[in-house]
Amino acid sequence: MGGVIILIFDYDCEPKEISAAALNRLWDVCFANSDTFSLSSAPWDGLDDRLERALKPFLLHQMDTMRWFCYYVPDYNKLHMKIYPLNEQTKQILRTHYLGLFLDDWGRKGQDWNPSLENICFFRNGKLLLGTVSHEHICVVYPEDEALAQRFKDAVPGWEESDRYAKEQITLPKF
Repeated sequence: MGGVIILIFDYDCEPKEISAAALNRLWDVCFANSDTFSLSSAPWDGLDDRLERALKPFLLHQMDTMRWFCYYVPDYNKLHMKIYPLNEQTKQILRTHYLGLFLDDWGRKGQDWNPSLENICFFRNGKLLLGTVSHEHICVVYPEDEALAQRFKDAVPGWEESDRYAKEQITLPKF
């Protein structure tokens, strides 16, 4: 693949290691290369809201939208997005309460986890670095160079390089 590097995990290419250690390595790379993150509100009841309660004091912006990473929804079913700064407090909250990609608890070998916030995305200077769609098992990284791509590959082995999500990269709106 020439030009833009895009790394993908999805149903066709899953991580080769699912563990708390792998998730922490992924967080390390995201945290070192991002300044903001977003989460979407899950649309069902009876969920674990510890993450949402812990992040509440740090909320920068919230909005309803018809378009987000890998989402195009009708006006009557907008996504409710919450945007947070990435700082030492929010990093610790994510490490404590965001238990894994794809709604699996990576520390307990894939046990289901049902948070009230999902679909974490990391941004740098308003541009998407890593985006997820939890229920569809999609995680895509848009690294700015080969060195950063390699850091992601080293953190969690098994990424596929592909351009099939090239048009899904987003930027944060001004707020």
